[in-house]
Amino acid sequence: MKAVKINTASSKNLVNALVTLNARFIYDFGTIYMLGTSNVDKVKSFLESNDVNINDATLSADEFEF
Repeated sequence: MKAVKINTASSKNLVNALVTLNARFIYDFGTIYMLGTSNVDKVKSFLESNDVNINDATLSADEFEF
C-alpha cells in the first residue's frame, strides 16, 4: 500500500489533527503513516492548508505492508 511515513516529536498533536480532518492514517509506535498516496508534497500541502504544524516532522514515501 502506498503511504507517506511521518516522524515527529509532536505526534499526539498531529494525530489529533488528522482525526479531526478525517484523514486516513495508521499510528504505530510514534510513527504516522498517511494512507492512499506516496506524494510527500501532496501530504505537506494538505497539512499546511489545514493549519497543521509539521515544522519538526520528517516525511518519506514508500510502499508499506500493513
